[in-house]
Amino acid sequence: MRAALPAALALSALSLFWGLQGLPRQWPEAEPQAALPRLQQPVRELLRAPRKQPMYLLLTVEGLAYCAEGEGAPEVVDNATLERYCARHGLDNAQRLGELLERIEPGGAAGKIQVGYVITTKLLSQFQRAADGQWQFDPAPLARELRLVEKLDRPVALYLSSTHFDTLGPLPAELAKDATNLALFADRQPRTLDYFSYPIVPYTLDPNPELAVNRYKRQALQQVHAMLAAMAPQHRQKIVAIFLGGETHHFYQNFADGMGEFERPAVTDHSPASVQAFRHWLQQRYGSIAALNAAYWGRQAQNGSALPGYTDFDQIEPPAGNFRNDPQTPYLQHYDGQSHGQLAVHGWYWDALQKTQALRVYLDGQLIGPAQQGLNRLDVYRQLDEVGTPASGFRLELPFDALPAGRHMVSVSAVRGQRECLLDERVVNILGRDGARFDWRDQHRVFTSLQGKLPRCVSEGQGPQALRFHLDAPSWDLPLGYNPLARDWNEFRQAQVLRYMQALFDWAVEIGFAPELLFSHQILPQLNSSWNANLFATQRSVAPGLPWKPGFNLYGGGVWSAPTQALIGQLQAGPSGYGVPEFHPQQWKDRRAIAQALAGHYNAGAHFISPYYFSIAPEKHLQAPESNAVSRMRLEPGNSADGSDLFYEALLQFAAQ
Repeated sequence: MRAALPAALALSALSLFWGLQGLPRQWPEAEPQAALPRLQQPVRELLRAPRKQPMYLLLTVEGLAYCAEGEGAPEVVDNATLERYCARHGLDNAQRLGELLERIEPGGAAGKIQVGYVITTKLLSQFQRAADGQWQFDPAPLARELRLVEKLDRPVALYLSSTHFDTLGPLPAELAKDATNLALFADRQPRTLDYFSYPIVPYTLDPNPELAVNRYKRQALQQVHAMLAAMAPQHRQKIVAIFLGGETHHFYQNFADGMGEFERPAVTDHSPASVQAFRHWLQQRYGSIAALNAAYWGRQAQNGSALPGYTDFDQIEPPAGNFRNDPQTPYLQHYDGQSHGQLAVHGWYWDALQKTQALRVYLDGQLIGPAQQGLNRLDVYRQLDEVGTPASGFRLELPFDALPAGRHMVSVSAVRGQRECLLDERVVNILGRDGARFDWRDQHRVFTSLQGKLPRCVSEGQGPQALRFHLDAPSWDLPLGYNPLARDWNEFRQAQVLRYMQALFDWAVEIGFAPELLFSHQILPQLNSSWNANLFATQRSVAPGLPWKPGFNLYGGGVWSAPTQALIGQLQAGPSGYGVPEFHPQQWKDRRAIAQALAGHYNAGAHFISPYYFSIAPEKHLQAPESNAVSRMRLEPGNSADGSDLFYEALLQFAAQ
């Protein structure tokens, strides 16, 4: 499904795909919702944690660049012409924004939870070519929106977007023509991507300050900081957070809906600079080419075999082949979603009676461990009425790099009370090596099944009695080939993401931005049971001990699941130490889930949550909620799609505290 994204919205947001899973190709009319149970406790009783500072609800708002004065102008026929009219006349939208904020929190920002908004500036998109041919930052659009800060006594966040969604102006189009500004796939051809018809430019994660894309990002940060410094202190102090960069990750083909690709993934960055950096990283890790060969070839290298080991680090190319396309692919060139030596065992499980203590994963009859539960599966929640939460996913990463070649049995069971039953089993085929290639000969290995040793679990019951489940992966007889170079390539790509985010933070601090205001705006693929997190390589970018404050987007089953709570606990961010730059529960089967999520973040010390999204565009220009995936999440009374009306209602209740 391809839906046009409103240009006026701050879509970062591959994480928005959490909200697209399982949507039909044809949009049905939103059905009236059955009466839901009311909250069992008043909201004030849910807010248990003592806090010295409020939690901010910073609304993501479509239409900040519009103006009430232009709504009736003859030449205004849509939002685009309205924005141009307002810009031409130097008008802002303080009137409509003020009206919205007053509806959500009447009387101004006060109390335990205070309502404000987010101003988004796409840094590269603000540049225009001057008469002398040079690119210059145009301060006018941001200046108009900063007038909102002066006119409205409300908390505000600045989202300084500069990653792959910063693509709307003439400078991004120019930068995209130069491959040195881009992260490249293995064919090293510059390309742009798209996210549901929105243009994506895969900017490089190389922080080299000499690259044009990085020079302009720094220039834009300098200009923004100068504009903020020129504001009166009483207005500048309304800024309670700055979201830096946007979702920062590597890229993959089929960008809009390929985040679950394991069999034939194609990833960045194979640019010459990135490949050379990878070689340097390997040299630092192993110290010598002999040590690397010993690690990659094992006993064969130590025995002086004639295997084609490397003689120099400059010979090493990142893995970009796939034995599914060519069974003779050299083993050090094979790359897929398992080649780093771990198999994702994942699926979904719903027990309405909540009698299940654990889901267990076995290999050849031996217990490996419990699967992580509570991961996002919004698609299942959409498709099955009896599934009461989108957090039904489960997953375990099963290491296979040290297992003997041949077929093995992966089994998944459920422990319910005193009874353990078998969900499903799958055979996987671990390939050995024959010299420099994988050995496809059948190893005739005897594997152990739990069939007959455990009774089968049975999908049963309806509604409050339902038990439903499915093991999605691995597929039957899945071939697995371990490549230590692929493992290192994934780890290096994670280091690239972290290094770039560190550089962006350092630039901002050097320019003069207050570090205590700087939050990341990151995606968390690991909260989705069916996603391949190595496509993104973000695993190290939301972690304890980083200099910026953690900000991460939460949708659907991830808004307040057990894995989300565990992550927040691991971050040890302290009071007001983390934020959620995009947030929508997308739940409509139990209103209590929304209240529990909002209260949970308040009690956990969230500095802010940014509900996604409100609109102050003229009503006549709004798309119907059922027309596309983005409009479904528009927060307003009467929009029952994705439970947006319930979320709206909950925000009113929490803002009153």
